[in-house]
Amino acid sequence: MEFRFVAPELRRLDRLRCEAAALPYFAEERPFRGARGLLDWRLHGRLARLRSQGRLTGAAGEGLLLPARRRTSFDKLFLFGLGSREGFDEVAAQTAGARMLDTLEAARVRV
Repeated sequence: MEFRFVAPELRRLDRLRCEAAALPYFAEERPFRGARGLLDWRLHGRLARLRSQGRLTGAAGEGLLLPARRRTSFDKLFLFGLGSREGFDEVAAQTAGARMLDTLEAARVRV
């Protein structure tokens, strides 16, 4: 599996040619900012709606997969909750990173 990190700029996100994007987020991130905010805008507020419906909370261990192709240059958008920013430490970062990798591998995301 190959990873690329992209600056949170709409132009750069639009140029991505890949199967999936994976974005972590903290529980208290309201409104979404950076790449998440740009993708929420591109998806016509879908992330904000899911958040307001309580279906996207940012709790540690939370994961959500959304189809994204019609509005983005990639097929799938994976979102991973990190929990509270205050409780996020090295152990939480390692756990979240491993979970993200395991999820992408289990979903058989192609290079």
